[in-house]
Amino acid sequence: MTSMKKTLSLLLALVMALGCISGAAFADGAKYSEETTADGWVKVTQDGGPTLGYDPASGVVILEDDGFAFKDLNKNGELDPYEDWRLSYAERAQDLVSRMSIEQLNGLRFNGNLGSLGEDPDALTDMNGNPMKPMIVDQGARYFIVYPVAFGAPLETVYPTTNMLQKLAESSEYGVPMMLNCDPTNTMTGQVSSLAQAATFDVEAVGELAKNVSRLYRAIGITMTLSPQVDLLTDPRSQSTNTFTEDPALAADLVNAIVSAYQSSYDADGNDLGWGSESLAVQFKHFFANLANEGGRNYHDFTGKYTVVPEDQMEVQLIPFVKGGFKLNGATGQASAIMVTYTILCDEDGEPVDENRGGAWNEFIIETAKEHGFEGMLSTDSLIMQDLDLGYMQMLQTAYNVEDYSNVEAAYHMFSLGIDQSMGDLTPGELMEAYALFVEEEGQEAADQNWRDAAYRCVLPIFEVGNFENPYVLGSESLATIAKLVPETVNELAQSSIVMVKNADGVIGQDGVKKVYIANEDTGLSKKTLKGYFEAVDTADEADAVVVFVQSPQKANTGYDSEAEEWVPISLQYREYCADADAVLEDSLTGDVTETQVESPYGMVTSTEKENRAYYDAETTVTNEADLDLILAAAETGKPVIVCVNATGAFCVDEFESEVAAILIGYGVDNANFLPLIAGQVEPQGLLPVQMPADMEAVEAQQSATPRDMTCYEDAEGNVYDFAFGLNWSGVIDDARTATYKVPVLTGLE
Repeated sequence: MTSMKKTLSLLLALVMALGCISGAAFADGAKYSEETTADGWVKVTQDGGPTLGYDPASGVVILEDDGFAFKDLNKNGELDPYEDWRLSYAERAQDLVSRMSIEQLNGLRFNGNLGSLGEDPDALTDMNGNPMKPMIVDQGARYFIVYPVAFGAPLETVYPTTNMLQKLAESSEYGVPMMLNCDPTNTMTGQVSSLAQAATFDVEAVGELAKNVSRLYRAIGITMTLSPQVDLLTDPRSQSTNTFTEDPALAADLVNAIVSAYQSSYDADGNDLGWGSESLAVQFKHFFANLANEGGRNYHDFTGKYTVVPEDQMEVQLIPFVKGGFKLNGATGQASAIMVTYTILCDEDGEPVDENRGGAWNEFIIETAKEHGFEGMLSTDSLIMQDLDLGYMQMLQTAYNVEDYSNVEAAYHMFSLGIDQSMGDLTPGELMEAYALFVEEEGQEAADQNWRDAAYRCVLPIFEVGNFENPYVLGSESLATIAKLVPETVNELAQSSIVMVKNADGVIGQDGVKKVYIANEDTGLSKKTLKGYFEAVDTADEADAVVVFVQSPQKANTGYDSEAEEWVPISLQYREYCADADAVLEDSLTGDVTETQVESPYGMVTSTEKENRAYYDAETTVTNEADLDLILAAAETGKPVIVCVNATGAFCVDEFESEVAAILIGYGVDNANFLPLIAGQVEPQGLLPVQMPADMEAVEAQQSATPRDMTCYEDAEGNVYDFAFGLNWSGVIDDARTATYKVPVLTGLE
C-alpha cells in the first residue's frame, strides 16, 4: 500500500509538472477535465461541449451543470444565461446587456488603440500614453486596435500581450472578454494586396488565403479584422492597393468569399460550421462610395472631403456591400460590423445627398445600410475627431461640417442617428456626458434603449467568435500556426496576380529568358535569388533581354499643393502634367460653402460663397519621373526590354509602351515574384482588375463614381488594356474567368 501511495504521488507530481491539474475532472458524472497550460491559463476540455479557458487569478471558477463545465464570469456562484454556452448567442448577449450599467455599457461603445506590446499590465499604454489597465478593469473598454501588428511587429511576439489583456478583462465584474482587432498586414498576407488578389480573378483561391489569414489572426489573439476594404476603384486616381477593383460584380464575389472564410469555422473535411472557435469577426469598410472622390482625392484628409455619385450609380456603389458582406454564401450569414465612410456624399451636381455632413453624422448613409438588411454593428472610421500622425500616413480630423461640436455633442448626434461605436476618439467620461445629453434631448427611456441596443450589437460578435468560452491563445500552437501559414501560399498567389499586358515576339515564354541585364542599381534582389532563375549579366550587350523594375507614377500630393496653396491635378503619367484638356472643369462640383453677414440698405444680408476646388490649367509632377528615364534608357540598348511595374492602381503607359518588348504589372508584389514569369517557370495568369487609361485626357473624362467608363489604351500590338485583359504565353487570355467577368458592367442590385 505504501509503495502504491508513493507511485500515485510520483504520478501526481509528474502530471502537475506537465501542467495538468486534477479536480473536477475526476468528479462523478463530470464530462470535462482541466489542465494548466504553459502560458498560465487553465484549459477545460469537455466531451460534447466547447473548450473553455480561464485565469485562476481572475476569480473565475468552473460551475458544473449536467456534468458540463461553465465559467462563472461574474463570480456569483450561479450559472447565469450569458455564461451558458448551450443558449444562442443572441440570448446570451441580451442577458448580459440587461445586467450591465450604463457606465459598463460605455466600454463597448468605443474602440481604443494599443500602442505597444508587453506583459506588464501596469506598464501598457495606448498610443496617447494612457494606461490600459484602468480602461479595461474599471471602465469596461473591450475593443482595441492592436497597432503594433499594423506597424509590423513579428507575429510570434503578440500573443503574450493578448493573453495578458484577456486576463485583465476576465477579472472585471462581468468578465467580458476583449475584442482585439486590426487591419490585415503584409506580415500576415505576404505581398498579396487586395488589388493583387482581385487580379487573380480566382475567388476560390482568395477565399483560401482568407482562411489562412483568419487562422493567423486567431493564433495571435486577435478576433476581429477591420477589413476588407471594398470601396470600388471607380476613379483611377484613387490609387489604392487596399481595395479590390472597379468592377462591382468581381468586388462582390471576392468580398463574399473573404468575409465568409474569415467568419466561419470549418471541420477537418472543410465543411462550414458557421461561428466557432476559429472564426474571425469582420468589420468591413467603408460604407459607401468612399473612393468616388471628386478629382480622385484621398478620403483620409480634407482634400477628399466630397464624393460625387450620380443617382444612377448609387446602387452600383452599394453592390460590393449588399451582395458581398450583407448576404454571405457562408453559414454566418452577414458581416459582424461595418465601418462608415468619412466623406460627404454628393449628387452629380455636387449637392449633398440628404445632409451636408460626414458619414458618421449622415442619416442617409446610416439608414441606407439598415434598409438593405444590415443588422450588425455600425462603427465610425478611425480618429474622426482627432489628428494623428501614424508616420506612414497622417489621420486628419474628418468630422466634416460638425467641427463646431464638442466630442460629447458629436457622440450624442452620431449615436442618435444609429452609430454604435466610435473608433479612437472618446473617453469614458465623454461617453457618460453624451448619455446625459441624450437623456436631456430625447428622454431617459430613449437613451437607455439606445445604449443597450448598441451594446448588444457590439457584444454579440464577442460571443460569436467564442471568446466567452476561451479567449486565450496556447503559445506552442500559436508559434506552430505562424510557422506553417505565413510563407508559402502567398508567393504562389502573388505570382498568379501579375498581369502581362504586352509580350512582343513572345520574349516571355515557356523557354524563359536565359541571360538578363538588370537596369536598376538597387532592386532588393540578391545575386543568389537571381541565380535561381537566369544568369544575371553585367552589361546589356551580353543579355538576351534588359529588365527594368519601376513603380507606377507616384503622386506628390492628394490634389492640393500646400506650399502654393492651390488645387492641383493628380497625375497618372511620369512626365509633368498640365490639366488643360476639354474635360477638365473650370469650376468644381463640390466645395465648402461659407456664409458671411453683409450690411445693406435693407439690413444685414447673408452672402454665401462656394469654394472652387477645380484645377484647370494647373500643373503637377509625380515623385518618380526618373523611372521613365530608366525605361527609355534601357530601350536605347537595342535589346528587348521587359518592364516590371509595381503598381498602386491604373496608370498611363503611352509614354513608354511602344519602346519596350514586354510589360508585367504587379500590385504591391515583391520584385522576386516577377522572376519566375521572366524565366518561364510560371505562366502569366493575371487579368487587369482596373482599366488602363489611353492617356490623362481619358482620365479626366471618366466619371469618379462610374465603373469601367474610361477610354482604354491600345498598344502597338493592337491589344486594348481594358478590365479583365491579360496575356499568357499563347496570347490573350480567354477562360472561365473572362467569361464570367468580361461582360457588361453590373448596374443594379437585382
